[in-house]
Amino acid sequence: MYKKAAAKWLVAALASALVLTACGREEKNGAEGSQGAEITSGPAGTPAGGEDKNTPTGAEGDISGENDKKQAPEVSWEILRDARTDASGKEIAFAEYPEFSLSGDGFEALASALAQINGEWREQSTRFLDSVVQNPVLPDSGAFAQTVNITVTRCDAEAVSLSILRTEEEGGPHPNNYSDVYNFSTQTGERLELSDVVETGGDFRLKLKEQLIENYPDLEFDDALLDQGIADALDQKSLYWSFREGGVSIGFPVGSFGFGYAEGSLGVWIPLQ
Repeated sequence: MYKKAAAKWLVAALASALVLTACGREEKNGAEGSQGAEITSGPAGTPAGGEDKNTPTGAEGDISGENDKKQAPEVSWEILRDARTDASGKEIAFAEYPEFSLSGDGFEALASALAQINGEWREQSTRFLDSVVQNPVLPDSGAFAQTVNITVTRCDAEAVSLSILRTEEEGGPHPNNYSDVYNFSTQTGERLELSDVVETGGDFRLKLKEQLIENYPDLEFDDALLDQGIADALDQKSLYWSFREGGVSIGFPVGSFGFGYAEGSLGVWIPLQ
């Protein structure tokens, strides 16, 4: 999980949904347990506030080139909600978390991987709520909350890519935002590394460098720090990425390239060949 301050490139691209099936057909059925929470519905990959400048339109990328010969799964999800109350029964905190499901024949490994994610998020939401209850000074109602937004940015016979944006209100003046991205092989259910999709050598690193400079003309990049930051993120696998519209969206950890919290997480979109 990666904390980010102002990752506008990713926040704009994450459109939440209640239930999405077939990775593109939407059903506006109420999310179980949402208790009236307002959640925007939309097709996978559609930005909540309009077009993402780092996401050109076009066909999604194909790892193997044989995508049309294989069956695609159907991924859907619900946003569930749990809460804690004080001795009087007044709610003092709530936490949303996703629950994914899969339909289609022959995707048992992928279904198992999604079930593991479901368990991890249930545990995470419980930890968040328990931390509130254990606080010696109980917060005011609404001061502590966790909300999630979900996007399926790719779902076909070769790969499934899920993006989850988690926002935590913990009583402070500003919320904390975290991004979790899951990229799976549809056929094996294994997590994909960026190096499974693209050659991450010199040419690719140069593309990243050029795109960062183009995306953020108001930032004064130090050339040596930029090269080192890209190398560190790739070699240490500290960046986060997802499939998006014929390419990959890549985000760097906050603090990369010598910048601080104010600049947030810088990101780029790179087309797949």
